[in-house]
Amino acid sequence: MERKRKMEIILIRHEKAEALQEGKTDRERHLTDSGVLAMQAVVPALKAHLGTAPVLLWTSPAVRARETATVIIEALDLEPATEHDFIYTGEFAKFEAALVDLDVSDDAKLLIFGHEPTLSDWIHKLTGEHVKMKKGDMASLYLTSESPFTANYSGKI
Repeated sequence: MERKRKMEIILIRHEKAEALQEGKTDRERHLTDSGVLAMQAVVPALKAHLGTAPVLLWTSPAVRARETATVIIEALDLEPATEHDFIYTGEFAKFEAALVDLDVSDDAKLLIFGHEPTLSDWIHKLTGEHVKMKKGDMASLYLTSESPFTANYSGKI
């Protein structure tokens, strides 16, 4: 039986990160100073979009995604983000399983901090839309069904 849920998912790509350096892994790359400033600049738009809804945050364990989440968390006084390796690896089945396990109200908003090409791929799998996520982009999706998971693409914030 198809389960309906109207929860909004906001996929957020990390901002500009430092280049990969010898002796560091991809996961260890930090945001640049300009990346932090660019993320801070979009906080007012995100705050207006979130309103008073309950917010849950998931992030990739990669440093640049965690730092992007931290900018939002500190600016909006939100609870810490939960790290999920599947956001870094792009494992859609694990993403779906985690969504099934969520126990939140339909008016909740789930912010997911991640990477390309994972975010664009997940948008396509959920909505059928082809959306390119540039650094710092925030895409809004509304779940329409849980079994199977489908969503409507609402646009970028």
